[in-house]
Amino acid sequence: MFKNYLTIAIRNIKKYKGCSLINISGLAVGMACFILIFLYIYDEMHYDTFHTHADRLCRVLMHKADDPSDPGIPRVPYALPAILKEEFPEILETTRVRSSEYPSAVRHGDIIFYEDRFYLVDPSFFTMFTFDFVKGDPATALKNPQSVVLTESAAARYFGDEDPMGKTLRWNNKQDLTITGIIKKVPYNSLLRFDFAASLQLYGQERLASWWTDAVAYVLLAAPGRCDWSFYSQRIGSTLDGHG
Repeated sequence: MFKNYLTIAIRNIKKYKGCSLINISGLAVGMACFILIFLYIYDEMHYDTFHTHADRLCRVLMHKADDPSDPGIPRVPYALPAILKEEFPEILETTRVRSSEYPSAVRHGDIIFYEDRFYLVDPSFFTMFTFDFVKGDPATALKNPQSVVLTESAAARYFGDEDPMGKTLRWNNKQDLTITGIIKKVPYNSLLRFDFAASLQLYGQERLASWWTDAVAYVLLAAPGRCDWSFYSQRIGSTLDGHG
């Protein structure tokens, strides 16, 4: 039966070549578009889902209190995350992330590179987010303010096949950082793409306690739920009134 259907189909294709070409081309283009759209949507919906607490992690957006249509920006004052954690019991932990607008100079001996993916984060960063540690302990890796965690590829640039743990890197020609952790390459489907993660304490307590809007903040909720920050945004807007 199938053989007969195939024979008839081949005969029709040969008999109506022009019409068959149009139909087959349209079907091929349609299938190709469907596959590309499916892959794009699948990729977009799986960003940062590899984290253990992915369903409880939210990024904080700051809205203008007097503009309901304002989409918000992912920048908040340094002092805000601690206030959120104190005022809202559903928030278990917070972390701040600061990526430099300009490449950071990183040196080891005579080797120097200008690194684009150098982050400064709170010590809670590696307990909230799940990155695959090859060496070191995520719970204590950034406990010391003069510490830094590297990806394997970044460590290879400076140390080759040597064990980088415990060695130091000179950051921006002003601070020696001790390597306390090595992680595997950050997955491509992550908003947090970094090669270096050092302690945000390098900025100093005065700056970190200020209302300078210069950090990205994430919170870990006590239970999975919708990350709807409209209520928080109104509270934030009223709190910040007069601070900037």
